[in-house]
Formats: sequence, C-alpha cells, structure tokens
Amino acid sequence: MGSDSERNYLVVAAIDFGTTYSGFAYSFRNDPLKINSPGVWYTGDSNLASYRTPTCLLLNPDRTFHSFGFKAENKYAELCTDETHHEFYYFEKFKMELYNKAGIPSDQLMLALEPEAASVYCLKVTAENMPCGEGSNIKTPGHQYLVADLGGGTADFGVHEVNEDGNLTELYSASGGPYGGDCVNVEYLEMLEVLFGKEAIENLKNNDLEEYLITCRGFENKKRIVSDEYCENFRLKLPAVLLENCDFETLNNKISSFYGKELVSLQKGKLKISPSLMKTFFDKSIGKIKEHILNVIKLNSKVKSVLLVGGYGGSNLLQSELKRTFPEKTIIMPQDSDLTVVKGAVLFGYYPVTISCRKMRFSYGVEGYAPFEKGKHPEGRKITNEFGEERCEGAFDLLIAKNTTVPTTGLNISRTYCAATSKQNFQYVDIYYTEEEEPVIVDGKCTFMKRILIPLSKYCGWERAVVHDFTFGMTELKHQAMILETGECVSNTFDLL
Repeated sequence: MGSDSERNYLVVAAIDFGTTYSGFAYSFRNDPLKINSPGVWYTGDSNLASYRTPTCLLLNPDRTFHSFGFKAENKYAELCTDETHHEFYYFEKFKMELYNKAGIPSDQLMLALEPEAASVYCLKVTAENMPCGEGSNIKTPGHQYLVADLGGGTADFGVHEVNEDGNLTELYSASGGPYGGDCVNVEYLEMLEVLFGKEAIENLKNNDLEEYLITCRGFENKKRIVSDEYCENFRLKLPAVLLENCDFETLNNKISSFYGKELVSLQKGKLKISPSLMKTFFDKSIGKIKEHILNVIKLNSKVKSVLLVGGYGGSNLLQSELKRTFPEKTIIMPQDSDLTVVKGAVLFGYYPVTISCRKMRFSYGVEGYAPFEKGKHPEGRKITNEFGEERCEGAFDLLIAKNTTVPTTGLNISRTYCAATSKQNFQYVDIYYTEEEEPVIVDGKCTFMKRILIPLSKYCGWERAVVHDFTFGMTELKHQAMILETGECVSNTFDLL
C-alpha cells in the first residue's frame, strides 16, 4: 500500500470469514490504532453472547439479502418451524466458496494470513492489552514465538521472529488442521446420538431447527467455563421432542453401558454431566493441537513463547493443558482473543511490510515440455516433437521451491516459453503446486492451481516467445506475460492462501 503520502483511502476494514464464525473491524486513517468492531453479538436465546457471529447467510426468495449470522440462523429456524422456508436461500459454512470470488475490486482487496495478522496486532498494541503471559517479550528483537490461531473450524500455526527494526520474519509458514473448538461440540452431539439415536438427532435438526440451535448454543455456553478448577456438574437442557419419544429404560441402560451413572444422569429434562466427562470432549482437539505444536517446535527449537489467539484459544482448559505440556514456554494470551486476528488484519492493511520475509508453503511451477534428460526424467514421459527434439512431457518447471525465504515486497522469477508446435494459436501456462521440494514431473502429488491463456500470432518460422514474470512473497502471486513479437502485456493475480 506504500507510504502514508501515497495512500488515498480513508478507512481500512477487515472481514474475517471463519469456517464457523465471522467478524469484522475497521479503523480510520487518521487514527489506525483506534480499531472499531461491532462489540458483542447476541443469539437472542440461551444467553449466549459472542464477539463473532455464525458464518451463515439468509437470502429472500428474490435472492436479495435478508440477514447474516445469528439473525439468519434464528429467522431460518423460525421459517422452518412454520414450513415457510422452501423459497428462501440459506447458506452456512461457505468460507471456502469465497476462495475464488467475493465481489470486492482487486485493487481494494488485500489477503492476510491469520497467524501474521495476529502477530501484527500483538506488535502494535500496548502492553495492557496483553495481560496473560509476558507479552512484552514478544517485541524483543531476536525473540521467536509460535502463533496458534485456534478458531471454531480450524487451528492454524506459524512461527515468527522479531527483527531489529521491529518487523517480523516468518520462520515457519502457516499450517494447521480441522481441530478447532467445533470438535468439542461434535463430541457432545455424538454423545446425544449414542443416547437417543443418530436418527433422532437428525430428525431434530431437520424438523425442529429452533430446538436444535438452542441445544447447540446451550452446550456452547457451558463449554466456555470448563477448566481444571471448575468442579460443579453441568446441567444441559434437552429438547422436549427428544424426551417425548424416548424409552427411558433404554436410555438409562445406555447411560450405564457407555458412560456410567456417576458421570451422566437424566434429571428433570436435563442431562447432568460430570466435570471429568465434560473435559473428555476436549481430548481429541487438544491432543491434535499439542501434537501439532510439538512438531512445529521440533523444527524450530528456538521458539520461546506460544501466542494463543482465536475463540478456542480462550479456553481455560486448553491453556492449562498447554502450560503442562510445554512448561518451558511462555503462554501469551491477548485480551479479546476472538478479535485479535480481525483487528490485526486492519493493522496489516496499514503496515503490510511488518512481515518482512515469508517462507514458501509449497513449491510452485509450470507444466511444460523440458529437454529430456536421461536419469532425471522417466522414460515413459519421453516424446519427440515435430522438430525432432526429445522432450519430457509434463515436466515440472520449478519456479520456486518449498521453504524458500522470500521478501514480502516480492521476488521476481522470469521464464521465457516458446510455442511447442507450429499449429498453436494459444500458449497454455498451467501452474501447479506441490509439497515436494524438488519436483521433476507433474504427477499425482501436484495440485493444479491456474491456467493462463496467451494468444499467439500465426506461425511464420520464428519461435513466438512469451516472457513470463512471476512475483512471489506476497499473499498473492502476481503474473505478467509479455508477447515479444507484439509487445502486448497480460497481467494476472492469484491467491496463494
């Protein structure tokens, strides 16, 4: 975005589309650190309040906007109860659908990695906003720390080091998996399926969405107070329809067989769950998080701190488990951890070069017809073209290798590709990425990313060369192709997140 004198915008707004929950924040150019957010979102029932709202959208029958978040959930549930929902359009957990489209002009859109956004926020905010852990150390030059962004759907991790100039170098590129806080909710729903039957829970969701949402939100409320210190039983209200169709003798037998009456019991329409059983709902996700952090630390032995952000990062039980597992590491927890990423994304808009270097998460390259090299290329890939040259079909022309450190201001890689045959009217440049550091051919380990189509003039005996410039290091891959014969240029931008 350049220096202050080059900026012509008045406000930077950040939208955090999560798998389960979403939020937004913004600040004005004259006071970037005064970040505004909508505050608390209320469900309208279950006394559940959140700094973020569910990622769900409701459209009217004419496909115009109706509502988003809790309001959309509640309204759609009401429509379902009244059997008037059939002409409405309801979408949930559509985050990845935004990967290829969102309606924002590209020159006004910047994509930020969540661990990076969290780091930017923690570097810029004052000490009083970092109450848990030795937050001030995170700004010390040479300090290496692991960022754990623990949301509802996913957990993402990265490792950063503070430079002498106060900016950051990415030492370990963002990685993660589907073991966010939603895993805890899934464990509870699976218990209900064991006790009442999977079909009964599915019918509840399909036929009485309001009661289903109340059930899920009720558990979400209780989940937030689980800790090592909390020793009271948890009482969770059950939907009346589940109890109306329930055989209580069978239910009690299931309780005894699968859990034991000292851990679970049914009292006055509520499930009474012991603290010890409640904690087991966290085991799978916390186990995966600890395993991932351990693997990252093995690759980055100088990590001194773990910075927890995201809604699930606020779990007292999770924090205690991490302190026990990694006693030699400082656990840092910012205030309002739910909003750390989205507020950091606002600041990233003002200070994008706070992250001075990144490591490439994948190797990127172009599929082509490289000169065949015996011993390097598989014999089965060898072809002879119309000019009598031996070529490797589907060769991987490596542009940049995985784990290469590149400046966030951009690293340019240039390639010149010529028409493969005299009959070509277009040059196809297919970009792939892979986990392999030294790929030789495009195979099943490679993932197709994008096809670039360049028009070519009619063949008249010359090579018909096109110079391609690829710029890596930012959160997007910038590409420019220049057709040497005509001087025509074609530009593209592709998301690398």
